[in-house]
Amino acid sequence: MDNADRTCKPCQGNCAICTGAGATKCETCKVGYYLKSDKSCSNTCDGNQYPDKQSGECKACSEIADCTKCAYSDNLGGPICSTCDGSNNLVKTAIDGTTTCIAEAQCAALNTDGTHFLNQAKNKCLLCSDITIDANTAGNKGVEHCKTCQKAADGTNPTCSACQDGYIKNTDGSACEFCGSNCATCTTASDMSTCSKCLPGYFLKTGSPNECVLCGDTAKGGIDGCAECSGTTGSLKCTKCKPNYNPSGEETNLTCTKVCEDETACGGTAGSCGAIVVDDDGSMKHYCSYCGESTKFPIDGICKGDSAKGSNTCDKGVCTSCTIGYFLYMGGCYSVSKEPGNLMCSKATTAGVCDTPNANSRYFAVPGQQTMTRTCRNPLSVL
Repeated sequence: MDNADRTCKPCQGNCAICTGAGATKCETCKVGYYLKSDKSCSNTCDGNQYPDKQSGECKACSEIADCTKCAYSDNLGGPICSTCDGSNNLVKTAIDGTTTCIAEAQCAALNTDGTHFLNQAKNKCLLCSDITIDANTAGNKGVEHCKTCQKAADGTNPTCSACQDGYIKNTDGSACEFCGSNCATCTTASDMSTCSKCLPGYFLKTGSPNECVLCGDTAKGGIDGCAECSGTTGSLKCTKCKPNYNPSGEETNLTCTKVCEDETACGGTAGSCGAIVVDDDGSMKHYCSYCGESTKFPIDGICKGDSAKGSNTCDKGVCTSCTIGYFLYMGGCYSVSKEPGNLMCSKATTAGVCDTPNANSRYFAVPGQQTMTRTCRNPLSVL
């Protein structure tokens, strides 16, 4: 608003929101532009800054100590440094892609094992597995899938001393070779009979040949609902349960109990299996009260898309009102003609409500709120 004449006027200079007239009165910028320190919007930032896509602002490369030149990384959601200054003049890249500025003495020296090696220009401390940065220059190319390495002399590429899980180094350390499907440790490449340890989420099933099996694969000796485990066939123990499974017992020997009737029904960890239905025998079953995917909705306790929604009113993972033949319960619409809905209600009103006379004896209606039916065994099951 222009305070002089009390009229609304458009913002200037690629501003999306502004505090007044002029190109340096911006609070936020249009898409593709970034807010600078002088409150103007630009599609580029100064040389020692980077365009932060998260905040829509130009931010200083010095967020990384001693960094003078950087760029925004979509993968990291933040800056990666390309040039350092001062005593910490080397750019060091971590395994997760983040960068720091370090002194040369902090990078592995010649003939010394380490996770990084010094490039020929002596301005970067490269990961042993780096095969892309300056790889065309002798002395700058790492070994793919290498964990630790060492350089014998300037001008030579490093040799690998140990490979990442799932790989084993060849005789001269010039390559890391694949162990086998989901195998972490082996003595011979591509030979599962030499596999002694599997990747996380798998266990070693001995046989001809050995096999790395998913911890939760019950058909092959796994544990129902288990995501991570230790041991092998006959001594297998679960250490982490899958989403929508409740862990119980010791941390090193868990029992995983299914929370939802379909472990993937509610969108994994993003969803919620909070709708409890009491069966005829008094046992409790769990159904979706919320869907992790905003385009799916709890219909009959399972997250389904628009085609199954019908005339029920649902949005952003939950339902708010139901059509004829359905009633609203715990964020979902349930049919009175099939399970699990018919376990709770025999008839719904035209407004999509299960009123008191038609509610199963295990359920009751909250006074004055006919759309909120609860189970006597679940005082928290509110819509």
